[in-house]
Amino acid sequence: MRAFIAACLALIVLAAGCSSKPAPRPRVHDVGTDISAPFTDNTTYEVQAGETLKTVAQKYYGDESRWKSIYNANRERLRSPEDLRPGMKILLPPKDLPAYYEYTVKPGDTLSKIALEWYGDKAKARIIAEENGLKDPDAINPGQILRIPTIK
Repeated sequence: MRAFIAACLALIVLAAGCSSKPAPRPRVHDVGTDISAPFTDNTTYEVQAGETLKTVAQKYYGDESRWKSIYNANRERLRSPEDLRPGMKILLPPKDLPAYYEYTVKPGDTLSKIALEWYGDKAKARIIAEENGLKDPDAINPGQILRIPTIK
């Protein structure tokens, strides 16, 4: 409930044109770079007219394929990748943070269990399903390699 209230307050602050740093999340998985920790450089970007996530990714990273990293970092602000509006302030993941990590499914794993382990929130299983094009999130098999997107 606290996380929901913090997210609502952050949205109100952002809607008012103020910048706010995201609420820190607990550390849930150590793989060298903790993907659940808040950004350390707090890079924000103000969207310009005509920009898309791909054009922002190309401008900032030099690689338009990184648009998913930006979308995942702003899922609490964007209902869809097309929800970008001029003047909106969005978070940009650090340039040295990978877009995703690879994870090998173990016996007994479910997407919910993996999301809880990596993100501290089993509801984020849909993010893993989307990244991997899984139509049936229950259809994962031991030994299968999944892409676990870096999100903040």
